[in-house]
Amino acid sequence: MKAAVTSDRTVTENVTDDSPASQRPLGFLGSIRAAVSRYSPLGMALRLRSVWIIAIMQAFVAGVDTIYSSMLGLYFLSRGVTLGKAGMLASVPLFGGMIGGLCAATLPDWMLRVLPSRRAARVSVGLVGNLLACGAMLVMVRQTDATAAAFALGAVKFFADMSQPIGWGSCTDIGGTKGSATVFAIMNTGGNIGGGLFPWLFGMVLEKTPRVELADGVQQQNFVPLLTVAAAVYVAAGICWLFIDSTKTLDDVERELRTTAP
Repeated sequence: MKAAVTSDRTVTENVTDDSPASQRPLGFLGSIRAAVSRYSPLGMALRLRSVWIIAIMQAFVAGVDTIYSSMLGLYFLSRGVTLGKAGMLASVPLFGGMIGGLCAATLPDWMLRVLPSRRAARVSVGLVGNLLACGAMLVMVRQTDATAAAFALGAVKFFADMSQPIGWGSCTDIGGTKGSATVFAIMNTGGNIGGGLFPWLFGMVLEKTPRVELADGVQQQNFVPLLTVAAAVYVAAGICWLFIDSTKTLDDVERELRTTAP
């Protein structure tokens, strides 16, 4: 039994000179160093390109989702509906997303039996779902009726949210037996970054877009550029799926590291 004295506390632990445990984390910096070491789940995850891409994909998806939580009420009010109806219409896309998520819970299992590989099944749903969401958004911006626009947004969320369970499944695949929770955390970190940055971006787009003057002289907020940008974000999220390989796992990274270790 040895005592390791640090600048902020004393740590007492069992140490054997020939054990990996002899590399003791000392204080805060030592803990960080241990967390990103070669053989830690985080250290191995950061070596995989797919982990970085899945975090970027989630940043796009979570970022565009902020429209539904923060701007839909304003959008429908700008279309001239009452406050009560605006609230009802704003809920329609959320129901679309719920149904899309439920469909995505079974669709990949069927595609795994049809397509030649797990990667092909994951990529197909993620790519096609986001591209269809983009197409539905471009249809939505052409709607002149608020109710029709709400149901078009429901279609957008239906297709967009089909990729969410695929992302979670890919995290489980990539994590292998070593670090599914770590890969989940990295993906969610990307989502939080996107959720923080995109409201600022969308707000700036909306602020700089000139208002539209209607026939009766009333000026109306123009949401078309904002929603067009959102459609482009869905395309970017879909393209990310082309570079996510859920068959390359942390177990593979560990084997490679131990094989090449001096």
